[in-house]
Amino acid sequence: MSDLEKFLENIPPYLKEYYTKKIEEDKVDTNDLRHLKRHFEKKNLASEIKEIKHKMSVDTTMNLVLIVMGAYLFISFVRNFMLGNFMVNAYVNGIVGIVGLVVCGYELYKEKKLYRLCGGEKPIVIVNMIAVLVGLLVSTNTLDSPIDFSLIILLMGLILTKLSYLSLFKKYE
Repeated sequence: MSDLEKFLENIPPYLKEYYTKKIEEDKVDTNDLRHLKRHFEKKNLASEIKEIKHKMSVDTTMNLVLIVMGAYLFISFVRNFMLGNFMVNAYVNGIVGIVGLVVCGYELYKEKKLYRLCGGEKPIVIVNMIAVLVGLLVSTNTLDSPIDFSLIILLMGLILTKLSYLSLFKKYE
């Protein structure tokens, strides 16, 4: 294992590309691990790295919020369709429900990529998928109830996933 590989081993996956690009730009000698560390300490790249980490945090949060929003739109469509209550008519509600499902599916796919990029090994996307399915089941089984618990279940999935991301971010600090 070379010194460069040892150096990059303790860096989050989403920063490895940044570091390798800087090493190529500055033509740093990659044979000496101490020289690599000193080079990056001298450059004082902490502000740029902090900005990248903040961007990753914002991306993950927005992704999770869009998953909850899309899933809730779809669950609300299914619930209202079963009850026969429509905001405008069944077609407009159907279009909104399908758009919500597509947004949720796309964001779940994107979350899987983001989680791998952050260094996660276990697929945390399963937590959100289970939250969507349980929310759908609860919503359709409690049609008589005036309270809809599906949003609470989706938010619990969001919180669990966000805690998983936070533990990943702390792992590399």
